Amino acid sequence: MPDRDDIRARLFAKKERKSVTIDLWDTEIELRQPTVAEMLDQTEETDQRVMIASFLIRQAYIPGTDEKVFDFADQSGILNWPYGKWVQELTNALRDLTDLDIEEDVKE
Repeated sequence: MPDRDDIRARLFAKKERKSVTIDLWDTEIELRQPTVAEMLDQTEETDQRVMIASFLIRQAYIPGTDEKVFDFADQSGILNWPYGKWVQELTNALRDLTDLDIEEDVKE
């Protein structure tokens, strides 16, 4: 039977974050699974209008690097993109990365 130290060592060992590459406006970006802190920051967003932009800003990376594509100064630019199929693709990617049903959460 594992002791406390064994359990803690397993729980705090580096965990691999899932990622997915999507095509956004004919440009590939890598979306990464949020950490607990990033997800809590995301859920603090009270304005539903900025949730998509906030997710992109926090989780979109240049594929294969640790460099983020966006920063918070890009929020208004993202919000001015034409609404389309890319929103559903982004929602699907987020659902896959977090194992959550985002659409159901938004309804609630």
